[in-house]
Amino acid sequence: IEWYSLQTEDPEGRIEVEKDYQFEKSANKIISLTYNQQLEKLYIATDGGEFFMFPIKAETNIEEDDEHEEKEDKEEAQPELEDDKLITAEVEEVGTSHSKGVTFLKEIPKTSYLISAGLDGKVLVWNGFEGKIIGQYISESDITCGDISPDGKILVLGTTQSCIKVFDITERLAPRLLQIRRIFKKDKEITQVAFSPDGSLIAVTGHSK
Repeated sequence: IEWYSLQTEDPEGRIEVEKDYQFEKSANKIISLTYNQQLEKLYIATDGGEFFMFPIKAETNIEEDDEHEEKEDKEEAQPELEDDKLITAEVEEVGTSHSKGVTFLKEIPKTSYLISAGLDGKVLVWNGFEGKIIGQYISESDITCGDISPDGKILVLGTTQSCIKVFDITERLAPRLLQIRRIFKKDKEITQVAFSPDGSLIAVTGHSK
């Protein structure tokens, strides 16, 4: 995986891309990742069930504008921002949490928790600070995708058996299955589920096996 900074100072509005950092820690394919802005950590999962966690943040240098210091009743000087510099560190935690590929990995909004799910049927709740598993649910079907409601209370997972599974995740230690609903009459793999911005609707897509 590689990170790039986007430079948007071009007068014609073009975006220039500059490579900042390259990360190579696994021979397996990266299939899921999420970034927690609150914790400033990136979480990566692979098709081999590996889980990586490490800090990554943009450090901004600020220079105060000195032109207005001697003026009376001056407005507060606006800081002049230099280009952001990407700061990274070594991997903090590495583990094999799933026996098969991790197909879903996402933070619970406005918390330090994450949820992962995979083709082994496991649904795991993680403490994002320490990278430790604090809760789990074992599904009878392979998990192919998922999404979390904007309020962080509901988890929806797609399966290989034309169904979606709806969980209450307000109790982090024990996700509670609320409903299993078959979406397609014929056997199809659910390829994507997504909540609407207000959390009132769920979009579901799938394809034949």
